[in-house]
Amino acid sequence: MIVYSEQQSNWEMKMASFTDLTPRELEILQLLTEGKTNKAIATEIYISEKTVEFHLDHIYSKIGLRTRLMAGVWAIQHGIERKN
Repeated sequence: MIVYSEQQSNWEMKMASFTDLTPRELEILQLLTEGKTNKAIATEIYISEKTVEFHLDHIYSKIGLRTRLMAGVWAIQHGIERKN
C-alpha cells in the first residue's frame, strides 16, 4: 500500500497544468476533445499529420499520460474545451 502511495505521488508530480502547455498544444487538445482525428486536426490548423503526432507526444509527456483518451479526459477536467 505504501508503494502505491509513492507511485501515486510521483504520477501527480508529473502532471502538468494547462499553463505548462504551449498555445499550439492547447489548440490541439481543444480539437482532440471534439473527437477529431490527427488528420482532421492537421487539416484544420494547416500542419502535417506528423506534426500533430509530434505535438501529441509532447502533450502526453508534459501531462504524464500515455493515451489520447486520457489526454482528452485530462483536457476536459482542466477546462480545455473548444469554443464554438
